[in-house]
Amino acid sequence: MVERDDARTTMLRNPNDQGTLITDKEEVTREFKKVFEQMLNISTETEAEDNNIITVEQYLEEPTLEEVKMAVEMLKGGKAPGEDTITAELLKKGGITLMINLKQLINKIWREETIPKT
Repeated sequence: MVERDDARTTMLRNPNDQGTLITDKEEVTREFKKVFEQMLNISTETEAEDNNIITVEQYLEEPTLEEVKMAVEMLKGGKAPGEDTITAELLKKGGITLMINLKQLINKIWREETIPKT
């Protein structure tokens, strides 16, 4: 008789017949391998079908100058600058010329969906 702790690893219902138990460890291992290969190996046809899914992106207008100004005003002051060494205070004191240039940069990134290198 198989002990309870061993039962989970030494017995398996045979999927090919009316549920007889497989008790041979090698045969149990082979059955588990077959089951997991079927579950985990996805055919390339299925993958190709998934790549053909068509989505519709929601169209959003580019940020306006007012939205850029509002976003800059919401930045918290007194924080350490990032890699670019630009502080929130510097952006806030930059004036309308900086806001226009910042808006142009943001809109370029918006359209091209990439951040320029320089």
